[in-house]
Amino acid sequence: MSPQEQLNDSPDVEESTEEQLSEPLLLRNEDTTTEQNAPTFWGLFLFRFLFFLGGLSASTWGRFGVVYYNEVAHLSPQQIGILQGLTPLLSFVAMPCWGVVADWIQSRKKVFLFTKVLGTICLLALSVVPHDFTPILLCVSGLSLFRASGVLDAFVLDYLGESHRGLYGSIRLWTAVSWGIGAVVMGWITDTFGFHLNFILFGSMMAIMLTFAFFGLPARSKSEQARYEQVHQHQQEEDGHPKFQVLVRALCRLPVVFWLLQVITIGCGMALVDTFLFLYLQNDLGASTKLCGLTVGITVLMELPIFHYSQFLLEKVGHDALFCISMMAYAVRVFGYTCLTETTIYWILPLEILHGITFACMWIASVEFSATVAPDEWSTTVQTILSACFACFGNVLGGFVGGWVMQKYGAVALYRGMGWIVCGVLILHLFLWLGWQQGHDAFLETLKAERQADDEIDSADESLLLSSPQDEQESESATINDGAGGGAGLGDNDKL
Repeated sequence: MSPQEQLNDSPDVEESTEEQLSEPLLLRNEDTTTEQNAPTFWGLFLFRFLFFLGGLSASTWGRFGVVYYNEVAHLSPQQIGILQGLTPLLSFVAMPCWGVVADWIQSRKKVFLFTKVLGTICLLALSVVPHDFTPILLCVSGLSLFRASGVLDAFVLDYLGESHRGLYGSIRLWTAVSWGIGAVVMGWITDTFGFHLNFILFGSMMAIMLTFAFFGLPARSKSEQARYEQVHQHQQEEDGHPKFQVLVRALCRLPVVFWLLQVITIGCGMALVDTFLFLYLQNDLGASTKLCGLTVGITVLMELPIFHYSQFLLEKVGHDALFCISMMAYAVRVFGYTCLTETTIYWILPLEILHGITFACMWIASVEFSATVAPDEWSTTVQTILSACFACFGNVLGGFVGGWVMQKYGAVALYRGMGWIVCGVLILHLFLWLGWQQGHDAFLETLKAERQADDEIDSADESLLLSSPQDEQESESATINDGAGGGAGLGDNDKL
């Protein structure tokens, strides 16, 4: 036997190699007295740091993209509208595709790094290309196509495991912290030093983020490594890779469709705020740029406690109540917009606090819901579908339809109409939840019971398969013993 064969046949070496591949030192739990799969301090720190840098780097571009198009590139309003409408549409198509790739190759890390590197190159290219619509369109399109939101969320949920999934909110809140800080600071930096510093800061933070992700994240998580080995063991068989029909069957259940409808509705409503609120405040109410900047910073205030106590809220309040609270907060917020006047304009600040309630309640409930609904082999894809429905489809629908409504009927009609749409979805949810007892929590309990029953059946089948050879061996042994015993009896009778 060759040395390589001896190495492959050694179970200790194989187990050690798999451990090194799926758990780098930063994520490994060296304390043997704690729970085996408990997340480590350094593992949680790594993900919090990555989320913090993600939010901070996004704040350097984010809402300042329109400023760049208008003041630096001097694009027309029509050209800006095309860019703002096209980018979420491309991302809506691309994001689930990257999720499928990550699940197919069983490596979220590769997809995360690949898309981040190319997306960063596309954005930084804006600082050197001519200030013309066509090259800017190409750069922005590339940035949208290499957007894979949801991949890192899926990585975090996989790392935490089902028993510690409630810690996700305490990690996600660092994006809210950095986004709030960045939204306030970057406005001052842009006004003082010019837009070129935005590109420098973005590139620097992305370089740090990619370095930590490259050296800190495992090539594959434990679950990805297990599925990767299963694929290679059955690579000649039909069922080697994840089956698309499993994904379609999971997403086409009515409670899941209704959940995605709610996510799209809230995403559409929030897109109307992000896109048109500044126009409404400045054109109709005479708000200053400083006040508009304050509204962005104040939106994250309620996100922080909700994300921090997400585990408690999910356990004690539940998915249904969190969704209803989210929609009620949004309705109060936009109905409040329609009551503002030039003398009461500063009431916009307490109204914007409701943004944190709307987004955080919806997001922690949706991430937990999607993680439970998703088949194990399609966990990343479902997270990217969630992100695409909220951040992309809602933006496309809200941007195009909302722009037409605002131009034809005005901002008051726009926000009042969206408020009534959200109220309609809220009433439907309350009817299904309290009237028919068919809410999100009831569905998730039913789903967990179905999976537990399937696991018991699979365990019973495996036990039968394992016991069959042993039963056959015992049967053959019993036959031989019976034959031997019969021969001995005849001999005794003959002696008598």
